[in-house]
Amino acid sequence: MDMAGQIRFGPDLEWIDEVDYSFGKDRDAEFTANIQRYWPTFPNNVLVKDYTGIRPKIALRDFIIQGADTHNINGLINLIGIDSPGLTASLAIGEQVASMT
Repeated sequence: MDMAGQIRFGPDLEWIDEVDYSFGKDRDAEFTANIQRYWPTFPNNVLVKDYTGIRPKIALRDFIIQGADTHNINGLINLIGIDSPGLTASLAIGEQVASMT
């Protein structure tokens, strides 16, 4: 539930090959069915689409940690593409970053 009292579901995921912020193919029925797995009385045909975004992914790798030597900028550490399971490992990642400074 958000600050306006509206219930929000998501995010959803759809792989794309080009930049496109449209909602793509109609997936309302599938999305509703997934909600109904844990909220069986959730009504059909009531979802309102809100927004889309593009989250770039690194092909064939989970995430990248680059030290200052990569860009020759003292103190710069790049953390790229970290999502789950990287977020689960945030303490270990933090320790690695601390050892790099």
